[in-house]
Amino acid sequence: MTESVSLPGHIYIVDDDAAMCQALSFALTSAGHSVHAFRSPEPLLSLGPLPGPAVILLDMRLHEQSGVQVQAQLQARGQHTPVVFMSGQSQPHEIVQSFRQGALHFLLKPFSTADLLAVLQEALQHDQVRQAREVQTQRFMTLLQRLTPREREVCRLMLKGYPNRDIAAAHGTVAGTVKLQRASVMEKLQVGTMAGLAALFEGEDLDRLLGPQVARRKPV
Repeated sequence: MTESVSLPGHIYIVDDDAAMCQALSFALTSAGHSVHAFRSPEPLLSLGPLPGPAVILLDMRLHEQSGVQVQAQLQARGQHTPVVFMSGQSQPHEIVQSFRQGALHFLLKPFSTADLLAVLQEALQHDQVRQAREVQTQRFMTLLQRLTPREREVCRLMLKGYPNRDIAAAHGTVAGTVKLQRASVMEKLQVGTMAGLAALFEGEDLDRLLGPQVARRKPV
């Protein structure tokens, strides 16, 4: 009896061995996954962003090119779906290169269905987290676009801990105006506290997100 998985996903198999493709497809479909099997990498390379969560199960030994070459092409196309390699005849340098290029796992043939499902489950969870982060990042960037140039400058100084008086001095305005600008920044970024604002920008490059700092009078 096949054990069903807790997180079903889309599995994209690339293996030029027809029997292997068929066996993998049967096992993974029986486990509740949506399976797409290819005998060559070209159909996979022609696809756009893959629905998630997803995993690419890639054989290292293909007829015309190696798995690491296909992996590099996927990355060049902006494809960030996790890659799990499988092979029975791989050189040590190929395995090392695959991990350097971001592979999550490397399965040595022959492997058990249980080992395969466990590895894919981890990869699917990884992709689920990755896609959630991408959605969050996109939402954040959309909110940032709502800020005016002046509000971006105010936001920068807010993040540096300057009070309204010092921000007003830096911009040649009055504290009352800055208070309104601060409120607008918080509203547009949909945060209610300075802690929430700081969390949004934690670890981020402010120049990249808010633009280069504009030369102003230095706050006292």
